[in-house]
Amino acid sequence: MSSPSKLDGPPPGPSPYRHDGPFPLECGDALPRLDIAYETWGDPDRAEEGTVLLVHALTGDAHAASGGSSGDGRPGWWEGLVGSGRAVDPSRCFVLCANLPGSGYGSTGPSSLRPETGRPYGSGFPVLTTRDMARALRALVSRLGISRLRCAVGGSLGAMVIWELAVEFPGLIETAVPIAGDVAAGAWMVAFDHLGREAVRHAARRGEPAAGLDLARRIAMVSYRTPALFEARFGRRRRGHMGEEPVSPDPPFEVETYLAHQGRKLVGRFDADAYLSLLQAMDLHDIGRGRGGVDAALARVEAEVILVGIAEDLLVPAEDLRRSAVRLRGAGGKARYEEIRSPFGHDAFLAEPEAVGALLRRHVFGEAP
Repeated sequence: MSSPSKLDGPPPGPSPYRHDGPFPLECGDALPRLDIAYETWGDPDRAEEGTVLLVHALTGDAHAASGGSSGDGRPGWWEGLVGSGRAVDPSRCFVLCANLPGSGYGSTGPSSLRPETGRPYGSGFPVLTTRDMARALRALVSRLGISRLRCAVGGSLGAMVIWELAVEFPGLIETAVPIAGDVAAGAWMVAFDHLGREAVRHAARRGEPAAGLDLARRIAMVSYRTPALFEARFGRRRRGHMGEEPVSPDPPFEVETYLAHQGRKLVGRFDADAYLSLLQAMDLHDIGRGRGGVDAALARVEAEVILVGIAEDLLVPAEDLRRSAVRLRGAGGKARYEEIRSPFGHDAFLAEPEAVGALLRRHVFGEAP
């Protein structure tokens, strides 16, 4: 779940939205100021005709693709999905993507300055939930004058936020497409997130939060991909070594160097406190909280929901999403389950944009398969 952007500031030229007044949070606290960085593609005058909202995953940002309002020409994290001739074509719909609160790419998060002190929130940033994120996105959409979304699509954390949008604001979305994200975080996901949090916290106590973030990312990558992919890509090969395998830890296995590279990349572009905040939001995700349970929450959904599982996903089992589709139909909702097959596992929603695009073409834009 990655993004090419750097944390030396938000992507060039994202549009800023500042919420009027304090922003209340589900935990009972409030943010004195809420800023949201967002980017758009297409003609804003056509927003009411059909807007597609893209919601990023754990370490993503508002820069889903090049060619947007920011003027950032770098490829975005969903470059293969958004653009001329692609499934989400800005010539036929208005496209919006915002950096979620709690992140660090222009929206209010742990690296933001407290208005009352002028110092970063850091580990003192309030508890955020996916419901808070959904409410923030709703505020942004309203500010832009958009009363209804043709589609909201996102993977992992993004899918969780879409579930909250569909429940909290029943008339907002025409078609919701949560990919690899269920109605509540499962124990397996919470377990992996716990390991990541502990890695960061233990290292932070030694004054080395970056080392903890590095290790947390390595752990996470194991859950995002699949054994088959790792075996095919790395096997038992050692870095730069040919011939019989040495009875020594050196040189390292190629899979070790790959994980180390992924850890270093994240450290270079993401904030450790933001990582902790967003992991916590994922673990707290439960659309049934405070609403009488999941089934009662599902009964509020008016959108058509296309639940997309990934057959090889280790983090969010496809069968869980299949069961949630049955539950939504049982609650009187409109649900369809679709499945992507990919050796990339959980990360397939990023690694297989053509597969995601084919689903959107069929279910959102009505194109023949």
